[in-house]
Amino acid sequence: KAQITWYSGEGLLNPYCVRGSSWTPTDSSLVIAVTKRWKSRPACGEFFEISVVGKRQPLQLGDSVIARVVDLCGGCEAEVPQADLSKAAFLRLFDLDAGLVSGLQMTRVSPPQDWDENLYGPKVL
Repeated sequence: KAQITWYSGEGLLNPYCVRGSSWTPTDSSLVIAVTKRWKSRPACGEFFEISVVGKRQPLQLGDSVIARVVDLCGGCEAEVPQADLSKAAFLRLFDLDAGLVSGLQMTRVSPPQDWDENLYGPKVL
């Protein structure tokens, strides 16, 4: 099980995985920063479906979101599967007031058929 939080604004600048590109994620992008110190952390550029498991939780807005790993979370607890989501990605699951949410499932999925660079960044990171 994974836990999620959200990040925005200046936290989105200079993402670890997007070196050498002019693209910068925004609050509207569907992107993830994963725990930096996590041995089996997802690789840059991978897509994940993050799903709520079990009964509805307080402040829940949706059941799942697909987002792309573009950054690392240096402030996340070591060896804890955590994803910091952009505001847009987090809002597909929970109200921002939910803050930190635990007990979610992260499943690796294929990239979307209809690529939107504004949402996911360049195809090649």
